[in-house]
Amino acid sequence: MNKPRSKKAISPTVATIIIVAIAIAIAITVGLYWSGLIESYTGIETLDLIVNTDYGDFYTFNNTYKVTINIKNTGTIDTTIDGIYINGKRFWEADVLRVNFDIENVTQSVPMKFILPTAKRANLEVILGSSFKHGTNVEIMLQTAAGTRLALTQRLP
Repeated sequence: MNKPRSKKAISPTVATIIIVAIAIAIAITVGLYWSGLIESYTGIETLDLIVNTDYGDFYTFNNTYKVTINIKNTGTIDTTIDGIYINGKRFWEADVLRVNFDIENVTQSVPMKFILPTAKRANLEVILGSSFKHGTNVEIMLQTAAGTRLALTQRLP
């Protein structure tokens, strides 16, 4: 003999409590999103750049231009700079004699890819070749591993 199944459903009180709990969870999620708390966990990539150009004898290169970019990571995550472009070309394809990348108190071990930790400063020095003359505009663009591109244009003195 088969026992009859119980045909009980959840009570209206339990159903109301479940609906209210779901509504509260959605409201808390939306509130955290709008307050920016969730964004702080995902991280923000922000770099501040200051450029300076000099003319003279740098290292063993006579009568050349040196473009110095001071970089500060003001974001909430470490930034990886994996591309340096001069006038739209990778720096090794442009007329560049030397590139130096110095980060305060950080040892870099990966060539062509530089990690700049949060709140650290770095200096990027680019010694330009003979094709860069007085009055020429030079665009230097940095690209990060996250896809951010920051470009500066400097007129050579």
